[in-house]
Amino acid sequence: MMNNVSFTGLQNVGACHVAGTFERGKMVGTSLLVNLTNDFKGKDLTEYENVMRKCSDSFGHYFPHDKNFLHIQTQKFIFNDEDFETVPQLIVNGFPVDPETKTMPLFSYIAKLTKRIIGSTEGDIKISNDFKYGPDADIYISDIKISELEASQERRKLILDNIYSLPSAKAGAKNINNDIQAQMMDYFA
Repeated sequence: MMNNVSFTGLQNVGACHVAGTFERGKMVGTSLLVNLTNDFKGKDLTEYENVMRKCSDSFGHYFPHDKNFLHIQTQKFIFNDEDFETVPQLIVNGFPVDPETKTMPLFSYIAKLTKRIIGSTEGDIKISNDFKYGPDADIYISDIKISELEASQERRKLILDNIYSLPSAKAGAKNINNDIQAQMMDYFA
């Protein structure tokens, strides 16, 4: 007799650090992608949908075409001629989210989710090779097509293996958690 065991928990979690230069300095940030699900360990997708209903008058625009994926980014600017950096900006599924009373549930949800990722083990997160090496993973994490930057299939695979790994997911979650804490501290100051 065969028992079918289905995986539950977080899926297809990836993260990377991004940087770019502009005329007066540079932008640095972190991108984190999480495939939200509902299972016996939690109702991550339903909880996110409920939070978005509380936070946004038109929460639908916070969902990409595949609404089970949550793409969280933070970015800040560091200016060449000034001795400071900007407060990190939270971006959810491509839309900036300013800290205000009505968005605090979203900040809290992301803080809780990132802490969960930071505390995860290999058994807590499943990364599907079909997703990781498929056409969407190429740009899902940072809007940059790795296949256009790297012609070598072997090198592309190494990059995707690094992005969609537990150490990268944990590092990205930690950076985003720190950045949203800084953003909230600035808001409440």
